Amino acid sequence: SNNFSTTILAKVLLLISGLFLILFLNLSFKSVGSLIIIGVFIIFSAGVLWFSFTTVKRKNTQIEQDILGMRKTIIVAPIQSKRVESSEITKGRDKGGVALKYFMTIRGTEYDMTEHRYLTIKEGEFMELHQAPNSKIIVRQRWLKENGQEDN
Repeated sequence: SNNFSTTILAKVLLLISGLFLILFLNLSFKSVGSLIIIGVFIIFSAGVLWFSFTTVKRKNTQIEQDILGMRKTIIVAPIQSKRVESSEITKGRDKGGVALKYFMTIRGTEYDMTEHRYLTIKEGEFMELHQAPNSKIIVRQRWLKENGQEDN
């Protein structure tokens, strides 16, 4: 929520500073073309703000529905494939290092997994995923070993 407020505040400040820049230019040139530019800028800014508010509100509503409904979808299926994604770290004390992310594909959808699970679990083995139905957030993953026992 705090991150959302900061993002919206930054967008509002950017839009206001842009508007002041255009007004300054308008005072300098005083033409019909600059008024059209101001109008387009205002319409575009309103659209950006509207999109920002509705997108975040929709996602928060989905999460609230999941929490209040206390329902989840349980998917039990084999892992179709696994992959590792590497990317260069561009910030912080590890700058220049490599960050690894591990993924598994189940029923055509890709999910995150830990390094330990990536190294332990084989393709074809079964996972049990507990997914919130509206927001599609995975709230729990369980590895179902060959002997039917689970490994949390």
